[in-house]
Amino acid sequence: MVSLGGLASTAVFADNLLDVYVGGSVGESHLRTEDTSAFNSYIVPFNARNAGWKAFVGVRPISQLAIEVSYTDFGKAFGPGPPDLIVSYYDATSKQSAISAFAIGYLPLPVPFLDLYAKLGLADLHTDSQVTWAPFDCPASEPYICLPHTVSDNRWNTDRTYGAGVQAKFGPCAVRAEYERINVHGGDPDLLSVGASWTF
Repeated sequence: MVSLGGLASTAVFADNLLDVYVGGSVGESHLRTEDTSAFNSYIVPFNARNAGWKAFVGVRPISQLAIEVSYTDFGKAFGPGPPDLIVSYYDATSKQSAISAFAIGYLPLPVPFLDLYAKLGLADLHTDSQVTWAPFDCPASEPYICLPHTVSDNRWNTDRTYGAGVQAKFGPCAVRAEYERINVHGGDPDLLSVGASWTF
């Protein structure tokens, strides 16, 4: 009986040690695309606030540390037309999303159901931008000039990401509010969100 009890205790301890969790968040994102060299000055930088969301999975092996991987969709921005180019049609859009890996440190608190944390990691940011335009003047000898012209820029950038948040725990369920930002050449998108997670 003692042996069986010891094995059961070991199994429970192993399960608790893993603390695997999954969750999702929604909130307001700030999408920035500053590097427009690929468009030959046809557009100005994108800068817009959108509805954003993220999904994440993590493991918290000890109470002060967790490792988390997430996918974040920062939404889409619409660019204004260029001031020095006369066109009959113009449309510019940019979308950003990222896959991130974080190390999360939790501040020791005397309140067991509350967490304050900071996070630091790396993000692979995907930026997909496109501009389409058609000129007013259509020479009869070259009618193809009036067809819409489209230039696209699709790139990945890897750089550091960081954030901070607060979390309240109710048994296996937790509710969090947090801020995250990616520091990357060509734009620094961020997300202010609220979400929930479930620990198995």
